[in-house]
Amino acid sequence: MEALSLTLRSVFSDKARQVERQKAQFEKRKITLRHLLDFESNELKRLKAIMKSYDDSPLMPQINRNNDAFIIELKRFMAQDVPDPCAPIYRYERRLKSIINAHFLRYQYAVLYQDILQEWQLRSTKPEPLIDDTSSELYDLSRSKEEYRRFWESNVFVAKETNQNAIADWLQGFFISTKDNTQAFENFKAEVAGFEKSMKSNKKHFTKYTLNWCLWGLLRSDLLTDGKKQVLIAMNQDTEAQGDMIDVLNMRMNTLDDWTWPEAGVSTEQRWSVADKYRFFHDEDLMDALLLRYIGVK
Repeated sequence: MEALSLTLRSVFSDKARQVERQKAQFEKRKITLRHLLDFESNELKRLKAIMKSYDDSPLMPQINRNNDAFIIELKRFMAQDVPDPCAPIYRYERRLKSIINAHFLRYQYAVLYQDILQEWQLRSTKPEPLIDDTSSELYDLSRSKEEYRRFWESNVFVAKETNQNAIADWLQGFFISTKDNTQAFENFKAEVAGFEKSMKSNKKHFTKYTLNWCLWGLLRSDLLTDGKKQVLIAMNQDTEAQGDMIDVLNMRMNTLDDWTWPEAGVSTEQRWSVADKYRFFHDEDLMDALLLRYIGVK
């Protein structure tokens, strides 16, 4: 199961990159907050600035279980129209700073742990030599298959000339042509905004249950190669691998604004269909496939 081994190493490396990226983002936010506090002397405004940074950061837990009572008490205090002048604001600030610093320290330890594991992994495994998938020794493409690929590439990678102003005018006219259309369009935008807000407020999208239905949904589809389907089945039977996949996917969802396709692009697979023609399928990374499956179903 060399493919499974390579995939697990890929998941592990991805997890390490996600932790490092989150640490860097959290550190940047922490530095920005520190600069802001350097120029703010009002105790209440300082406390509100720290609390806003805590609440707004997608990298912080919604409420740390060990600080439930404190966070609730602090939010009640800040919600008062006239804050209690006897409240120990400096203690609130010090406690809140300690929570943020503790979270940053966890990131530092997590990165150190990932570095140690990665070094151990590199020392204990020898990578197999890469095989050039485009080698003529492996594939002898028929002329028909080559022609299908050239035709597909000409449609995908060559921009089609269109009248963008005419298209924009037509769409604008359609959505405001009648009162019902206008109202339906406004309702649609509100639903999309609500969906996006609910997705961002959820800090733990993936659980064993979520991963399971995403995984089996992919296995029942024709989106994956046979080899990758076998890898998914094997990973689903490995409890430790499941845990790593859940961690990585939750990290990606919590920093979804930073997600991009790989710089090298996404490969495609050309398959002969029963309709006597070739069809093209994305051959994306398994973690990307699971992520996109979840977002698409949601």
